[in-house]
Formats: sequence, C-alpha cells, structure tokens
Amino acid sequence: MCREQKESFIKAASDDILKLRKMISTINVENSEAWNPLDLSRIFSVVRKTVGMATINTTVLGECRRWLISTVAKEVQFAPSEHQKLRLTNTLGLLHYENGEYSQAFAILQGCLERLNEIEGKDSHPSIQRVNNLAILLDRQGHFQEACDLFQQCLDMYATTLGTEEPDYYHTLNSLAVSRQNIGAFEESSPLFQKCLAFFSRTLGATHTSTLNTMGNLGIALDSNGHPEEALVYFEQTVTGYTATLGLTHVDTLRWTNSLGIVYQKLGRISEALALHEQTYTQKVIKFGRTHVSTVLSLNNFCQLVMDTQDWGRVTVLEAWLTGKSTSVYTT
Repeated sequence: MCREQKESFIKAASDDILKLRKMISTINVENSEAWNPLDLSRIFSVVRKTVGMATINTTVLGECRRWLISTVAKEVQFAPSEHQKLRLTNTLGLLHYENGEYSQAFAILQGCLERLNEIEGKDSHPSIQRVNNLAILLDRQGHFQEACDLFQQCLDMYATTLGTEEPDYYHTLNSLAVSRQNIGAFEESSPLFQKCLAFFSRTLGATHTSTLNTMGNLGIALDSNGHPEEALVYFEQTVTGYTATLGLTHVDTLRWTNSLGIVYQKLGRISEALALHEQTYTQKVIKFGRTHVSTVLSLNNFCQLVMDTQDWGRVTVLEAWLTGKSTSVYTT
C-alpha cells in the first residue's frame, strides 16, 4: 500500500471498524469474473454440487480476515499515540471475534478496556459498546450467566446515559434475551423479545432484519416454553419477511424455514413440514454442499418425516435430482 492508502486503512481500522467489517462481509465469489464465462459457469456448477458456494465464500472471507488481523497487528506496534494504539488493539480483538477466535478476542478486548475507559470515559457510547462486546464473547464461549450480568450492566449504563430509546439499548436487550434463552429461562426471555420486537417494528419497520430476527427468537422462546401454536405465527411471519427481503436461498431464510418446518411437524401438519424440509435441504445442497453439517441435519429432518409418512416417491425424485438425472426436484 502507498502512504495515502495505508493512512486511510489505519483510520478505517481504528475509527470505522463497523464499515470495514461490513465491506469484508459483502465479499461473494459468485460475483467473480473469468475470460470465458462458460468456464465460470462450469466451475460454479461443480462447486454447487459438491462443497457449495457458501463454503468457498467462508474460505475467502477467512483469508481476508487473517490478512486484516496480520496487518492490524503490525500497525499496532507503530501507532503514533497511546490512544490510537489502544483503538487498533480493540479492532484487532474484534477481528479475532469475527474469525471465530473467541477466547483470544476476549483477552485482547478485556486487556484494553480499562485504559480506553479512562481516556474516553466509562459511560461513553463506545465504552458501553466495548462492554457489550465482552458480553457477546462470554455468550459465544458458553458463559451464559456471566454474559447476562454484563448485558444487564450495559442496559443500566444505556438507560442512565443515553436513555431507553437508544437503538443499541434494544440490541443489547435482545442479546440478553438470547443469553437467558441459552440457560433455559424461556419464560423470562419471551417478554424481553416482545419489547425488542415492538421497538424494532416501530423504528425500523416490519421487514428489517433486526425485526425479523427478534421475531424468530420470540418464536423459539414460545415453542421451547410449550406454546407451538403461538410460535407458529412468528415463524411464518419471519420466513415470509426474510424471503421477501433477502431471498429464498439466504442463510437466514433457510435457518427460519427449517424452524418453521419443525413446528409444523409438532402440530401434526405433516405435508407442510415435509415440503419445507425438502425445500430447505435442496437449497442447502446448493448453498453449502452435501456434506455440510447444516445440510446433513436438514436431510435428517426430511428423512425422518419420509419414514414416518412412507412417502417414498419424494425420495425417488430427490435422488434423481442429486444424481443429475433430473433438473426438477420438488414433488407435487
């Protein structure tokens, strides 16, 4: 990088990490180009039938993140001030988090938290966000009660300094509800999700991903607490919203379509459940490849229902599609 590019990168890494992370996350190998479009088409066809495009994207994203981690780690040593060094170190921790290295990320973020709070003020918005990041990392590592305590600390700080109409207050409240759900406190998590859903619907709209994700989480809480009929309403709205907003094959759409199929199955709506599990499985084959754990789990859901209903015709059609003998997969 030339000097100007380097300075721009360092500024983005220390001052606008969210923009930098968002830019990296938009990488999609399906936007690649080739001298001969037919070559690209053939390669993509093989990838979709084997490992899946999502696996390739994950590999490319991983390489980009590793390059970012290496670059930022080097720049930390040459930061012109203590403050910028701490901000770059904080960025380094966030990049390790994005790369799934949670324990390393936690150690880095915790190590620079106290001094950054001294410089910027412990009640500043960035400081509260840093505590929130530590809580998220605790949750990712399975320390759910400790995460709940930190999320509650963040909520108290937001309420005191910025008020309860701050969007990040509700993002943190949603995270607290998820952690409560993770320790099995479904009755406690449901009203928290409902508060978040009301706020996101009012401020972001019914089809925003924050609204839809909270809606789905509320469905999980209700279903886990023995209310599948109520959960069904939220799962159906979530799937409809994600399909309209992100498309049928987006990973979030597939996740909630799978959940909807499971609830249909619980409620005895077997034909609808079978159709959804078949749809989810075939889309995951294209998206992730046949051997991805998510694909295999969806196949298991589909096969269990086929065995229960003895609808062997679906298996024949699916096998023909998987072996390339048919371009049509869905049965009628």
